[in-house]
Amino acid sequence: MHEEIINIKNEAVARITSAVDTAELEEIRADYLGRNGKLTKYTKELKNLRTEERKQIGIAVNDAKKTIENPKTR
Repeated sequence: MHEEIINIKNEAVARITSAVDTAELEEIRADYLGRNGKLTKYTKELKNLRTEERKQIGIAVNDAKKTIENPKTR
């Protein structure tokens, strides 16, 4: 699961880097962070994980979200 989150983050950063306008950036944000976004599903699954795993996955998801929200600072 951790590797999947890293792959999603890298995919999002690649899409952000190649975006040509703000409308495309908003679409990317929705694809990953929106209600049915790729990262949102992992956030919803946290409650089903063991404590140690929940902490690791939670950190990975939060890092990915921060990177997607502000990729230039990462």
